[in-house]
Amino acid sequence: MVRIVKTEFYKLKRYHILWAGVALMLLSVLLTLFTSMANDGSVWDFAYLTEQVIKNNMSMIFPMCISLIAGYMISREQTDDTLKNILTVPISFKKLLTGKLIVCGVLSIIFGLICSLFTIIAEMIVGFPGFEISLALKATLQITTVNFFLYLAVLPIIALTCRRAGSFLVGVIIA
Repeated sequence: MVRIVKTEFYKLKRYHILWAGVALMLLSVLLTLFTSMANDGSVWDFAYLTEQVIKNNMSMIFPMCISLIAGYMISREQTDDTLKNILTVPISFKKLLTGKLIVCGVLSIIFGLICSLFTIIAEMIVGFPGFEISLALKATLQITTVNFFLYLAVLPIIALTCRRAGSFLVGVIIA
């Protein structure tokens, strides 16, 4: 299994869709900053910014993002016609799928760290009160943990919709 996961990480270098994941993490933070400009009586500080980033990421951005990337990684084997070559090696599709899903779990943690970095950068630019290093570390832990648990929540959708080439987009819509 270690070799399968290691191979999947090597394959990630050629997937440009990972940049879409980074862009979606930035979009989550930018969307939060745009809502902070609304005059609804809320007092914004760093803790509230973090809560709103988590809310926007959880409700709108991340489930779609990780479903898209995971489905793309899985369907690439079918669309590039490499699945028939891989299955000649004594490896089952189930093990191959498990390796890809483990890599996606690691990606969800990486995207959480990237979103945390964007949140801290946004705080530095906007300058909401209440920023402390301890709060930044807490925000990083919270955002990363929520992203990983969101990945676990959409994992059944990914596993069910990745069986056929191109059907992963249905999973993205459901997520």
